[in-house]
Order: sequence, then C-alpha cells, then structure tokens
Amino acid sequence: MPVTDSFSRSPSWSPTSSAALSPETRRVVLPEVTDLQEVEHTLSERVIEWTTDWKQQGIEEGRREGLQQGRQQGLEEGLQQGLRLGLLQKAREDVLFIARQRFGVLPAAVREAVEREEDLMRLNELLGQAALAPDLESFVTFLTVGGNGQPAAE
Repeated sequence: MPVTDSFSRSPSWSPTSSAALSPETRRVVLPEVTDLQEVEHTLSERVIEWTTDWKQQGIEEGRREGLQQGRQQGLEEGLQQGLRLGLLQKAREDVLFIARQRFGVLPAAVREAVEREEDLMRLNELLGQAALAPDLESFVTFLTVGGNGQPAAE
C-alpha cells in the first residue's frame, strides 16, 4: 500500500489538514513504498530532518529578533545619552555666555569649572547667578562654594 493511501485512511487526516502545514512541509514528497518497515524508517528519517530544520529556523528567527531588539534598545539609549549631553553642553554655553555678557572676560578657572559641571540643575542655578549676581566675585563664590554655603561638588 502506498504511503499516500495510508495518510488518506488515517482518522486524523483530512483534505483541509494540509492547509495548516507550512509550504515546505506541503512540498515534501514521500517515496512510494510497500514495505511497512521501510515506511517507518523513511518517516523516522524525515521527522529527524524536519525537526532539525524547524529547530534551525527557530534559532535563526530568535537571533534576528534578538538583534533587532538589541539595535532598538541601543538606539534608544544612544538617543537618551545624546540628548543628555546636548542639554548639558547648551546649559554650559548659556552660563558662560551670560557671565561674559555681564562680567567681561572670564578667568580660565571659571570657564573650566563651568565646563566640568555635569549636573543640569546646578548649571541652571549657575545661569541664574550669572544673570543676577552683583559682580564677578559673587558669581565665582557661588560657583566654587555653591548655593548652600558648602564647597561645590567636583
């Protein structure tokens, strides 16, 4: 009895059941055999091949998805880091611009202290002081001591 006949006689087989199979599986052609041991052996080999193929497809799909997720996460983190650095740089530039407009040429130590600042809130405080301090000495005191009377964090 050919293998195709045994599939059509199987209680779980129906003409529509092949629609649920993948295109690769539907194209599989089993050789006609008359010996049941040969059928069992052939089917066993095919099952092993299919399992291996499906496993490899799953691994490849997992890698693709993992790479895509990794790229997306890296892009988001990179954008956040770039935004943070851009905001810090702009805040530093603003502090130095206002201080130069108000007090003229700034000492190198003042410029360097502003350029080293990594805290955006602190830079905003410095901007306010650059705009409102009565003189350069008061601004420098705020810059080096901080708004709370404690030495500014390095």
